[in-house]
Amino acid sequence: ANLPQLSFALGRAVTPLPWGPKGAQPVRLVFLVAVPETATTEHLNLMSGFSRLHKDPRLIGRLLAATDTFEILRVLTEVRWRVHSPTPA
Repeated sequence: ANLPQLSFALGRAVTPLPWGPKGAQPVRLVFLVAVPETATTEHLNLMSGFSRLHKDPRLIGRLLAATDTFEILRVLTEVRWRVHSPTPA
């Protein structure tokens, strides 16, 4: 079956998890992304948003400290997500 839309899930760990190649820093946040074949632009925009999130220690700290789903969603809405390609001038 085809995936109808781009989706992602967030996992948070209390104790850092080993992730990536040997010697890489452990992680506490893991995003699982499911992308339909036709959502290339949306996928790149989402990855760009994750990159901006990664560079903001304040938002990362708030994600890790969030006590419920609604608080997590509030933090994620503060990330500058590009939902559309820029309009040519």
